[in-house]
Amino acid sequence: GQAATLNISATVDVGSNGSTIVNAAAITGLDQTDSIPANNADWVNIVVQSADLYYLTGTTQNAHLVVPSAGEPVMLVRRTLERAQAESPVRRIEQLSSLSELAGVLAAAGLGDGKLGFELDVLPAARYLDYVRRLPNHQLVDCSDLIRSIRAVKSPWELERVREAAAMISGVDERMREVIRSHPGLLWKALNVREHRKKG
Repeated sequence: GQAATLNISATVDVGSNGSTIVNAAAITGLDQTDSIPANNADWVNIVVQSADLYYLTGTTQNAHLVVPSAGEPVMLVRRTLERAQAESPVRRIEQLSSLSELAGVLAAAGLGDGKLGFELDVLPAARYLDYVRRLPNHQLVDCSDLIRSIRAVKSPWELERVREAAAMISGVDERMREVIRSHPGLLWKALNVREHRKKG
């Protein structure tokens, strides 16, 4: 009746950005009787939040990224399928015309029940309750910590983009001070224009 957790840490090779890396685990033998065999399964993660979708797929289209513990991820796109296919390196990209189809699509992929991980730190309550209603055979759990841990590790490509962004804004505050000192009435005028727009 007890539970145990196995944590596996791994480092991907340089140049793996944009590829699909699958982690699969299976029980191949036991040295004692398992009194609760039903809990020997991992769960499927479904990514729906736009920032996470863009990070993992490269597209901002309205979609669900289904990531099983074993097998290939699939992106179910509500709109726009053609643009998602053009923008994303995900190999399996399929149309999801309506949320009412989600349960059937999962069942057809062999994921008709069990745990589904959602980003519950950002998923609105109304959407969460809607998923609960639409997916009655599943238990919805929180995968937000997993998503954050993945995004926290930056690839060399990401680090270079961060450096570029920092270089773009470097010195902006000092330049603003110079402009304000050389044009003492500029800030006052800008504030007046902003206040006028708010009132108008």
